[in-house]
Amino acid sequence: MTRILVVEDAFAARGGGVHVMPKLVLVDPPRAPIAVVLVGPGGARRTVRASVETAHIRGPSGSFAMLRLHDVDMTDVPPGTEIHAGDGVTLR
Repeated sequence: MTRILVVEDAFAARGGGVHVMPKLVLVDPPRAPIAVVLVGPGGARRTVRASVETAHIRGPSGSFAMLRLHDVDMTDVPPGTEIHAGDGVTLR
C-alpha cells in the first residue's frame, strides 16, 4: 500500500461524504472513484471509496485536488488517520 496522505483536518462535503486535508497535487488525477484504506490512529483499518476532486487551478507540478471519502463521516477520519491507495490504485 502507498500512503496518499495523513489527515490534518476533515469537513463535511456538499453533496455527501467528507473532504480531507491536506490538498494533493496530482499530474493525472483519476476520474472514477478509487479504493482507499483508512488506517486510524489506533491501527484499525477500513477500505472505503474515494473520489479525487480537482480545482480549476493548476500549480507548477500538477492540479490541486481534494480527496472526498464516500460513506464515512468526520468521526471516521480524525487527525492522524493515514489514507493509503487500495490494491491496484496508482496516484501521480
